[in-house]
Amino acid sequence: MKTRTLLILLGFTGIAGCAAPGKAVVPPPPEPRGTDSRALGHFIDAKRFKIAGRIEEAVESLRAAIAIDSTAATLYNSLAHNLIALNRLAEAGEAARKAVRLEPRSAAHRWLLYDTLVEGQRDTLLATAQLEAITRLNPADFRAYTHLLQIYTAGRQRQDVLRILDRAASVPTRNIRFDLLIADGYRRLNLPVRAAGIYRRILHRDPEQAPIWNLLGDLTLAGGDTLKAATIYRSGLAHFQHRLNKTTLTLWKKLIAIYDRENHLEALISETPPDTLFLDRLSIHLPQSIPRSGAESGLKERRYGHTEAVLERLIGVFPERHDLLGRKASLLLDTNRPGEARDIFRRALSLDPDPMYRLGVAHSYLNQRDWDPAIGILNGLFGETPADSELYARIAFELGRAYAVSNRTAQARDVYSKAVNARPEDLRFRLAVGRTYLAEKNWEAAIPELESLLSRLEDDPELLEDVLYDLGHGYERAGRFDSAVAVFQRLLARAPDNHQALNYLGYMFAEKGVRLGEAEAYIERALKGDPENGAYLDSMGWVYFQQQRYREAMQFLKRALNAEESRLNKIERKFRTAGQLENLSIILDHVGDAARALGNVDEALEHWRRAAELAPENESIRRKLQSFRPNNASGP
Repeated sequence: MKTRTLLILLGFTGIAGCAAPGKAVVPPPPEPRGTDSRALGHFIDAKRFKIAGRIEEAVESLRAAIAIDSTAATLYNSLAHNLIALNRLAEAGEAARKAVRLEPRSAAHRWLLYDTLVEGQRDTLLATAQLEAITRLNPADFRAYTHLLQIYTAGRQRQDVLRILDRAASVPTRNIRFDLLIADGYRRLNLPVRAAGIYRRILHRDPEQAPIWNLLGDLTLAGGDTLKAATIYRSGLAHFQHRLNKTTLTLWKKLIAIYDRENHLEALISETPPDTLFLDRLSIHLPQSIPRSGAESGLKERRYGHTEAVLERLIGVFPERHDLLGRKASLLLDTNRPGEARDIFRRALSLDPDPMYRLGVAHSYLNQRDWDPAIGILNGLFGETPADSELYARIAFELGRAYAVSNRTAQARDVYSKAVNARPEDLRFRLAVGRTYLAEKNWEAAIPELESLLSRLEDDPELLEDVLYDLGHGYERAGRFDSAVAVFQRLLARAPDNHQALNYLGYMFAEKGVRLGEAEAYIERALKGDPENGAYLDSMGWVYFQQQRYREAMQFLKRALNAEESRLNKIERKFRTAGQLENLSIILDHVGDAARALGNVDEALEHWRRAAELAPENESIRRKLQSFRPNNASGP
């Protein structure tokens, strides 16, 4: 066997590094007793020389001591240590051998000999023999087991590895890291039952070892017993009262992934009697595991369905628990079933007059764009809820939004103004007041309202960024171009990745036909934040148009048109907002301009006609249609 195999950690590196050092740490030898006084004097001199760093003189003193008394193993041990310090490993090995011969039951001498054999004489066979002897002398010396496992694993000596693992496993210990080393060894030998036994031994001593529950469950899952693995993960969670936190997160993830498999959740729900505490926690944690990405729509639907099934089982057992009904109703709202949600919220209300359930009923109407009953409920809640309630702000914003989206901006402003008076320290309400003026395109009223907030928001960076964005928008619409540029640049200095602000500022320059290089750079950064945003693609297309790069402009404008139409197609016609239709008309207008610049007259007319249908009040588009002549089709 080559010497370098002694240093190969292979599968044991990760845990063995913690369980045992790479080199034995041997305590300094005791003073030799019953030794000739002259030898003892030389030994003491050697100690002084070593402390002073005069190692050569220490060696000479020890040799003088041994010449007087060659029966003291301690003298040879000390000599070996000093020779190692001088890197005279062969001589050190000879001294260590003599120490072992004189005191063969001393593990310290054998560790010293092992070090010299590994580092100096490269005698692997004798080095291994020392480790084997150490484990017999001191069955709890786990450093020795670790080195033996490294050696036998490197030499692919399976039977020796198994022998050492079994011997180590038989030693009573509370050392979790060493137990994990043994279990990992069994797993590598494809002995999962023995590995599981070690994991269970650890858990018997300390059941609150979440990583061990994970390992035991994983081992069982790898063996194909999915339901037993689920039971193990559940047992682990039970020791943490089924909480969801950093400690238990992995257990929950693995368990929920098992329930994603066909029939596994059904097996849980059909248990008799049901584990209602576990089902209760699962009904709370399952929705938190639902992915937000549309790319995982199948998984989203499955987990929503599983959550509903768990809640149904619990409600069947506890029909009077209003909190379960409330959870189910909220789930139905999330899955766009507002009518069913409303019925369940009302059932919950019949059991408990919790305002959250009334708020849920209001949300069910809002989801159906049925504004009046929603506003009626929210108005009632707004009048009843104290300003210091945790629900107050939520109710105020929901009511204001309901008024705003139903084109009752003045009523929305009245709600927000009352909230400002009730909670003057909450500046979000004053921002909401300013936004009602923006919605009415009353720039002269919106701007001072927003400006008044600037000096009061230095300690609230997120809200300050919202105010700066709205103020920049107000300045731009009011024709105060330079002020708008300054505000957006201030915002980007604070939040350089705010892609909405990047796009807005870039588009402002593009519209003016100024600083087009900066405009392109801003919009490129915006597109990094949202690559398929129709408005951003349109802005980039318009920059290229202003640079007379018409073909590149058309590529981006067509992408913008496809993105915006795709987004609108997912919204029922009656639910599309005026702002969404305005955005589409702007993109159609730009595509028409680019088509005309490229000489595609019919295409330009078709896009302008569509833009005019969406924005009949847009004089610019109407003039293009009215004044268009074939001889004007060569360029903008």
